[in-house]
Amino acid sequence: MRVSIGTGGRVAVIGAGAAGLCSAKNLRDFGSSFKVVVFEQDSNVGGTWSYSEKPGSYSVMYKSLRTNIPKEVMAFPGFPFADELPSFPGHSDVQNYLESYMTKMDLRSMIRFNVDVEKVWKDEGGRSWWVKSSDKVNSEVSVEEFDAVVVCNGHHGLPSYASVNGLETFTGITTHSSVYRTPAPFRDQTVVLLGYGPSGVDIAIDIAKGGAKQVLVAHRGYSQDEGPLANISFRPTMVSVEGSTIHFADGRAVDADRIVLCTGYAYNFPFLDPRVGITVKNQVISDLYRHLIFTKDPTLSFVGIPQKIVPFPLFHYQSVYVAKYLSGEVEVPSQEERENEREEEWKNHGDKPDRFFHVFGQRQWEYMYSLAQQTEQTPMPRALQSVFENAREVRTSNPVSYRARQYEVFGEEETDWSYMLVDPV
Repeated sequence: MRVSIGTGGRVAVIGAGAAGLCSAKNLRDFGSSFKVVVFEQDSNVGGTWSYSEKPGSYSVMYKSLRTNIPKEVMAFPGFPFADELPSFPGHSDVQNYLESYMTKMDLRSMIRFNVDVEKVWKDEGGRSWWVKSSDKVNSEVSVEEFDAVVVCNGHHGLPSYASVNGLETFTGITTHSSVYRTPAPFRDQTVVLLGYGPSGVDIAIDIAKGGAKQVLVAHRGYSQDEGPLANISFRPTMVSVEGSTIHFADGRAVDADRIVLCTGYAYNFPFLDPRVGITVKNQVISDLYRHLIFTKDPTLSFVGIPQKIVPFPLFHYQSVYVAKYLSGEVEVPSQEERENEREEEWKNHGDKPDRFFHVFGQRQWEYMYSLAQQTEQTPMPRALQSVFENAREVRTSNPVSYRARQYEVFGEEETDWSYMLVDPV
């Protein structure tokens, strides 16, 4: 079936992070003269990459953060990072890159800054979307009509907290990784981190290097005590807390000064009217075809849902697909076919926990290739996949110093690209 909102259709994009910026650009470039409005709650673009130490800010970056994906892989197609940057740039470099992308792609005029989206709903006739927003500077409330809505509000809006027996009795300080900025408050202290995902790895190392007396990392994948630094040790997951004492699953315990919950984030769309029918349970967003399109109404889409991916390229391929099917250039399956395909994917998910449904890993390559083929875009060069896989391997084996590795990608045509290690670890 073909879905077309018509020439000059109005499209609301929610969020001006990386996903929102490239969605705006591709809706303009590949759509049918769409009128695109981007709603951004902050005063700048960048989303999660916009660093701030102000209490209550939207930032979840910490001061020392550098990417854990090489810039050679991370860039939007056709818009590379600056040559002089290291392969693993800092958060400020990524923020500058996104600001440059906005400028070079002439996107600023589409963006409304300091605007909260309060409610998104569809009228009773099912013809139009309505967006209620509030301008935080002028205290003005607006209600506007749109033909389609693209949600790009990211993964980091709602911290996820672990349920640990007695955690509320802890006599030290408990924080979530979302508010971590520098290791200074942890100096000379015993710190327990719960979780060892990407942020858990980096924050544990940052705190340990910053002078913590002892850093204990509790996580489900525990296999040994020895950590990557002398003052980092691993433990099985935390089972209970009594005052200052933290108990682990193997019966050991430690008296700690601080707990940092590196337990991730939950998908959150507080502005969507419940009548739309989108729900989130166990980190699964209901009724999304290809982790992107609302099966019941393809004029609602969500760019940037998959995790463990190369984010900017995936956002690009997703948003081109959205722009082309909204213009009627690319067909989408019928609602029944979309729902059947999603059910088949659930069957293939098997016995894995629900929370991993949107976690791609190796699935991302075929996913992006398929979107590129359908939209007649150049697929991501295989050399970049090789860079990503090489970086993943060294990150796992050497989490302290893998960012010293430098890559160089070369070749005349993208399909013939190769890469080399300029400064291997």
